[in-house]
Amino acid sequence: MSSDSELIFEIKDLIKWFPVRTGLFSSFSGKKEFVRAVDNISFNIKKGEVVCLVGESGSGKTTAARLIIRLEDATGGQIIFKGNDIAGLKQSAIRKLRRNMQIVFQNPYESLDPRMTIFEIVSEPLHLMKICPGKEVAPRVIKALEDVGLYPAEEFNHRYPHELSGGQRQRVSIARALIVGPEFIIADEPASMLDANTRIEILNLLQDLQARYNMGILFITHDLAQARYLGDTLILLYLGKIIEKGEINLVIKSPHHPYTKALISNVPIPDPDAKRTRIDIEGEIPTAIHLPPGCRFSPRCPFAFEKCLDEEPELLMKHGRLSACWLD
Repeated sequence: MSSDSELIFEIKDLIKWFPVRTGLFSSFSGKKEFVRAVDNISFNIKKGEVVCLVGESGSGKTTAARLIIRLEDATGGQIIFKGNDIAGLKQSAIRKLRRNMQIVFQNPYESLDPRMTIFEIVSEPLHLMKICPGKEVAPRVIKALEDVGLYPAEEFNHRYPHELSGGQRQRVSIARALIVGPEFIIADEPASMLDANTRIEILNLLQDLQARYNMGILFITHDLAQARYLGDTLILLYLGKIIEKGEINLVIKSPHHPYTKALISNVPIPDPDAKRTRIDIEGEIPTAIHLPPGCRFSPRCPFAFEKCLDEEPELLMKHGRLSACWLD
């Protein structure tokens, strides 16, 4: 991580509730229900820092990412980008900031327009944002493709997405994000749909690019091994809430929250003879509509006691990291 402590993003009390369509009876009764996808989360992202947002499907991590980059409007809270709250800005104002913040989506088979050539895909942001004169577009596209390891770049210009492998497509997606020179990138599970070898290549590429350009990265994943490989700070989400947050090696080597302990205990390790107690979590993550009382993890937690069922724990500093758990 860069020693530069400049804040890029300050996320304060961010909330996103989606209204639920209800039946006729509920409509007459006036009772409204919501999916609490993101429920009052706060964290910072510094220049040159890789923050990993980790959780199961349904934890709210992708929704949080889309809120931060303003692909979704927040229900509440602040999204402070370089000192300015952008949570309430109109899309016309957000478009002016797009050069500084980009996203790489999870699925390289859906995120690229199949009717466009690779040159058109990668150069499109330059035209939309009117970043450079027309004569500079081609050299910038070549550099972007070379930056992501597509050689010789000229041979990719006139190809279409269906002619590329999944890994090559994801490299094109990264080139499209990089070409405008962003200070910050969201990588939303960019390697989850790729085979194991290609997955490592994409993670190495992100690591190299982050070091070269000193970008801030919000890395979204369900895989703790990927998070540890790439990240500086780890944030665990569960049912829209942050339950543990801290320096990534500290959290993984010595987790505090039972959910974190369970996830880490189930990560495969190369030594089959190594002794490690596995913690099993029963059931699946509940719906974010009817939340359990007290701690949201308590129905699945093997260590839950009476207080966990009645009172929701705050996110407090414990043993060098923040943890939302009643255990000491």
